[in-house]
Order: sequence, then structure tokens, then C-alpha cells
Amino acid sequence: MFIAAALIVTIKPSIKPSRSENVDIPSSTKESNPHQISRDEDEHPEVDTDETSTEIPRRSTTQPTDSTSFYERFCNFFDFGIFKGNHLYILVLLNQAIAAIGISISTVHLAPLVQTIVSSTSITASILTVSGIGNLVGSPTFGFLVSHFQLNKVLFMGFMQILYAAALVLLTFMPSPAAVTPVVFVLGVVRIGFVGQVNVTIRSTLPDGSFITGLGWGLLMASFGQLAGPIISGHLRDVTGSYDFSFYLAAAVFAVCGLELTVGNFLLKPKISEGVSLQATTPEDTEQGVSSM
Repeated sequence: MFIAAALIVTIKPSIKPSRSENVDIPSSTKESNPHQISRDEDEHPEVDTDETSTEIPRRSTTQPTDSTSFYERFCNFFDFGIFKGNHLYILVLLNQAIAAIGISISTVHLAPLVQTIVSSTSITASILTVSGIGNLVGSPTFGFLVSHFQLNKVLFMGFMQILYAAALVLLTFMPSPAAVTPVVFVLGVVRIGFVGQVNVTIRSTLPDGSFITGLGWGLLMASFGQLAGPIISGHLRDVTGSYDFSFYLAAAVFAVCGLELTVGNFLLKPKISEGVSLQATTPEDTEQGVSSM
């Protein structure tokens, strides 16, 4: 008897409903208790699609409208607006294209020219190392001078190019390794004086927010000069049988570039002083300020 009673208690089903079962609530109960909700509604709340949601807005991916012409899209993509009225920046771009011809000539033919003077490969390599030492000296020195004394970037760059032209001509008259070494050192120092200042010079001629695009145009213009320089100097070497005329050409190129920047800085100076943002406080003022340059 006790065993039978124990079995009945064990197998007797529980009257408590399972958590997974849904409890049907009469409609009258729902109406009398508006705050009571079913378990399914607790476990699966409805997604709030209201416009007042606090979801972080994503970046707009709106495509250009059909009213935008292909020409306008093309100009906006390449940011041709930085050229509008900015004649000094255009002058700097031309300077980069022309100066790159002289840079490529002096870079490609410096070692052969020095070797014709010293007649030794090992000594030539040692002398070219001096040019790298000149870069190490000139880079921090000129950076300090330009920033500390607030020098005019365009004028400074033009002055360095004229000095480089003089050093290139002087190099062709050096008769011995002892005379060539200090000239090569000066070439290294002076060259970094204008090559290292290209970025800040371009920046000083552009409004805020246009530096990356402006630098890209500058590098593009310089690539044309680097392409033409070695071809021209190589042809002169074949015709004349000497590297001297190639370096005379490079010196003439740098002299013209230096004078171009010097004169252009006074004739095409921006409307504001250097170191001050060209961008106005409002888009309307910015557009008026750039168009008046």
C-alpha cells in the first residue's frame, strides 16, 4: 500500500504550467490589466521603427542626380576649383615640372660626371656619399630657418634653386677629387633646401582642405619633368661626348625656375599673409575670397 501511494505521488502531473507554454489570458483580463503582456511579447519585443530612434545615422551614399552633368562630376572629382584665380599655385606647379628636368639630370649623371674627373669607381662612390651627408645637414637646418624666422616659402625655394644652379656649373670645372668633394657636399645641402620645402611651399599657396589634392597635382607635374630630363641629357651626352653640357642645361633650368618663383612671388602674391588660413568662416566668404585672388 505504501509503495502504491508513492508511485501515485511520483507520476502525478504537476499543475504548474511550463515556462515554455503560453498562458492564454482572457480578453477581459487584458482589458482590466492593460500593463500585463504575454510571455511571448517579453521574449520577442517589437522593433521600434519610429523615426525618433536613437540609431547612429550612416554616411549618405546618395549618388549624383541626373541633373549633374558629366563635366561637373569630372571637375569635382579632380578638384579643378583649386586652380580658379590661384595664379601663384599654378606658377609653383610649372616650377615643379621644369625643375624636375634639372633634378633628373643631376641625379642620373652625377656619378658618371664625377667618375670622369677622379677616374676611380671606389672614390666616386665615396664622394657621392658626401652628398647624402649634405642632405642630413641641410634638412633640419633649413627646416629650422624657415619655421623659426617665418621665411617666405616661395622666395626661399627660388633662392635655393638659384644656388643649386651655380653649384652645378661649378662642379664641371673641378679638376681633382679634393675639389669635387666639397662641391658635391654643397649640392646635397642646397638640393634638400628646395626639395624638402616643396610640401610647405605648395601648402602656403592653397586654402585649407586642398593640400592633398594640390600636392597630388604637384607630383603629377614633376613626373613629366622626370620623364623628359634623362632622355634630353642622354641625347646631349651622345652628341657632344661630354656630361658638361647636360649639367649646363640643368643649371639653366634651375636658374629659370628660381627667377620664376622670385618674380612671381611679388606679382602673384596671395591676398593674405603666409601662415594665415585662406579659408573663411562661411562657404560664401570662402568662395568670394578664392575668386578674388
